Amino acid sequence: MLDRAEATPSGQSGKESISYVDNLLSLTAPFIREAPSEHIMHCRMLAASHLLARLISQEIESQEDEFISSRLEDLQERLHSLERIELTNPSVEAGLARIYEGLMELANTLGLTTFEHYSLRGKG
Repeated sequence: MLDRAEATPSGQSGKESISYVDNLLSLTAPFIREAPSEHIMHCRMLAASHLLARLISQEIESQEDEFISSRLEDLQERLHSLERIELTNPSVEAGLARIYEGLMELANTLGLTTFEHYSLRGKG
């Protein structure tokens, strides 16, 4: 996924170029959806969520937005809690999807991406 984000052409014929972060974030949902098995999908969702949380935390370090900071902290705590649950537990997939989608909403709010088709629920 990281290589694909770097290889993705930026911008279109003279339009403002799309940033690496925007490319990367727009590739996370397809990366998760295209997983060959449920186990790999869970692993990809965890990895994408951690990547999103890291990118968002770097972005908000210089800001003093209490709502965004508190929302990010809540999503990170939920992500760490879900990591302790066995992947075969059916509630894990729904919880991970909600966390991933919440992180993508924060990324959109912060202007890190304009990608809007990140919902993982109802994909089947």
